[in-house]
Amino acid sequence: MTDISLLIVEDDNALATLLKEKFEKSGCSVQIVNDAKSAISVMQKDSFEVSLIDLRLPDMDGIDLLKEFKKIRPFHQSIILTGVTKVDKAVAAIKAGAYDYVTKPCDLDKLQFIVGKSYENNLYLRRKTAFESTKIPESFIAVSDSMKSILSIVDMSAKTSGTVLITGESGTGKELVAREIHKRGERCREPFVVINCSAIPESIFESELFGHEKGSFTNAVSQKIGLFEVANKGSVFLDEISEMPLSMQVKLLRVLQFKEFRRVGSNCTMHTNIKIIAASNKDLAELVKEGAFREDLYYRINVLDINIPPLRERKEALPHLIDYFLKIFAGDKKYKFTAKAKKMINDYNWPGNVRELKNVIERAVILAKDNIITDIDLRIFQKSKNSDKESDFNDLDKTLEEVEKAYVKKVLESQNGNKTKSAKKLGISIQTLYNKLKD
Repeated sequence: MTDISLLIVEDDNALATLLKEKFEKSGCSVQIVNDAKSAISVMQKDSFEVSLIDLRLPDMDGIDLLKEFKKIRPFHQSIILTGVTKVDKAVAAIKAGAYDYVTKPCDLDKLQFIVGKSYENNLYLRRKTAFESTKIPESFIAVSDSMKSILSIVDMSAKTSGTVLITGESGTGKELVAREIHKRGERCREPFVVINCSAIPESIFESELFGHEKGSFTNAVSQKIGLFEVANKGSVFLDEISEMPLSMQVKLLRVLQFKEFRRVGSNCTMHTNIKIIAASNKDLAELVKEGAFREDLYYRINVLDINIPPLRERKEALPHLIDYFLKIFAGDKKYKFTAKAKKMINDYNWPGNVRELKNVIERAVILAKDNIITDIDLRIFQKSKNSDKESDFNDLDKTLEEVEKAYVKKVLESQNGNKTKSAKKLGISIQTLYNKLKD
């Protein structure tokens, strides 16, 4: 918690002093102001990374002050404090850019944790923006007939509120297609909320999606607004929906049928207006036969089906995708590929699809000398024809679990043990990687 610059905007001097003492003991640099006008003046002069804002200030609503802070310092993270729980205010705060919404009396240890996480988000946004300032926006590249056909279905999907199921192997670009559907529809100015079903522990799944009431279970020290409520009027992208627990599938089915849900611990029915876009890299029809996925939910989400073909079936897109990724990672620098490198790219099967191609090009740009990309710079893992010994990935006597374990270990070694980078390389969430390491 050291070195966090914190601004407390609170007209209750006793509470403000208590918070100041708590955070200063943790090594934070803290300043207190009692009204919005003073807060804006201070924010214009000093670069505070995080602020705690009382919802009811003498001269301005806390959410309006949050918006002013965002104008002055775009990466600034604000946490709204309130003595009265109001759902509409909580949703408005999150949509306005608040990192969190905390009710009083505050659990100081929990609040300290939230401030720490908001500071990490501040740093992440700074790094992300610094990187993206050198790259072009992601775009939907449709060169092959199959992808052009998908683009026409995307346009049709965008014009309706019907659910969409996007299928395809990992790395084919399912989230990009989902974002394209949202961007081209009438909900484009509303939230687009991504929910990775494989990254949420089953014990908190319902709370994450629907929210919970204070005291509804152990550690529920305050009311939580769920992601479905935050996404109201917008779109929800349920990535890896095949990993959703069966206990949650029936509750999602009710949302799709009746457009309603309840927070955990509440008897009050909430109504929602969201477009559901689901994605899976597994055959849901087969999972239905195995009893691992509800048949009624499968038919409910499969109103419009978009199947993205793997990269090996649309290699005509390779030159266009490579040019696109070169612009991202190399900017205006011009790179040439040796004949051997071109042959390797065309002959390779691309099991990791577009995501793997992106990583390969990024690495090649870093390793290339004199702007010439060779086959060595590509570092595509393929079995050597002269190898006398089968690798872990070609030994048919090994189980799938053993092969996966060897591959995860190899990726971890290639990233010097960095789990965040390894998870990104593997195309899984950090939580999924931790689960695999634990297993």
